Amino acid sequence: MRRLIQFLAMLFVLSLAPSLAQSATLRTQGSLGFGLGSLGAEVEWLDPTLIVYPRGSVAYMVGANGYLAPQAIWGLGVYGGAAYYLEPDRQGLFGAVRAGGALFVQNSVGAFAGTAALSGGYRFVTGGLEFGLEGGLWLASFDFGNNSVVAITPTLALTAGFRF
Repeated sequence: MRRLIQFLAMLFVLSLAPSLAQSATLRTQGSLGFGLGSLGAEVEWLDPTLIVYPRGSVAYMVGANGYLAPQAIWGLGVYGGAAYYLEPDRQGLFGAVRAGGALFVQNSVGAFAGTAALSGGYRFVTGGLEFGLEGGLWLASFDFGNNSVVAITPTLALTAGFRF
């Protein structure tokens, strides 16, 4: 079983490498919501095999965020997702879906959370640089102490990245 998992991981990396080498973006992002701020990094790559009518593009992404909220709550999270762009080559208007997990800590007590986000925005590309403005809805669900919490907040994010 261990060899099978190693083989599948190697196959995944080998299948991902050509896409990253052709057109990938490394970007930083900062976002604010009601009572929540985040700062993170994201890698996004174009799916060259999908044909989107009439001329859009689809990209996949993975990333990590650090979260900070009032009352000494902080957290770290990872996520994956996909974006649909109305223009080719991952520029212009887009819509994105992300899902992942996070660890939130308050006063040395931690809780794991499931996270999801729906967003839309615009990416401006000039040469190898890209800048973006993104707005959306962020959702997290977790048990914190004796309370079950569902957090929903609108977010606004600014992004800057480098395409390679």
